[in-house]
Amino acid sequence: MGILQNPGNPLVFPMQIKIVTLAAMVCLSASRLAAAAPNNMDADLPAGTRAAIRLEDYVNTEHQPKGFTYRGSVVGDVVVGGKVVVPNKAKVLLRLAAGLTPVAGGIPVTAQALTVDWWAVKFEGDWAEFRSVGAGPAPGLFTVLTSVEDRRLVSKGPGSLYIPFHSILQFELRTPVRLLNVGRYKP
Repeated sequence: MGILQNPGNPLVFPMQIKIVTLAAMVCLSASRLAAAAPNNMDADLPAGTRAAIRLEDYVNTEHQPKGFTYRGSVVGDVVVGGKVVVPNKAKVLLRLAAGLTPVAGGIPVTAQALTVDWWAVKFEGDWAEFRSVGAGPAPGLFTVLTSVEDRRLVSKGPGSLYIPFHSILQFELRTPVRLLNVGRYKP
């Protein structure tokens, strides 16, 4: 018989206490982490929700095709109904798209112009993508780029755009969206 199989062995009881205590600590830690990290994976964001995003890459349409993906991070919490839905410094994904942008850095552009669209956000290790909710504008862009906070913004017409990295982009949702958990992936 081994040490743990012998109920009369004085080493068995203290070892069982340590195992039970360790298991309880692991469960408590997991529950605290779950409570501390907001689960906003299935949250809805109404049209008109605004967000500031710091660009971690540069945008240069002379060398990057439509659909090109850029990285960014949220500047300040995105709050809906008094609840933080997207926390400050959350990682986001943006993409180069053609669409309506009323103003970009003070330069008016047309519906044929290239713009940047915000389409995904990272919570902990998982990504959530935007999905249209209900009846809204025609499918296409989820957001409107309303301004770029960088004096070095260069636009050479509707087919060309350059935005330096670390620029702060102001977005507004043009349609209600739901954040849909798509799991872990690297852009």
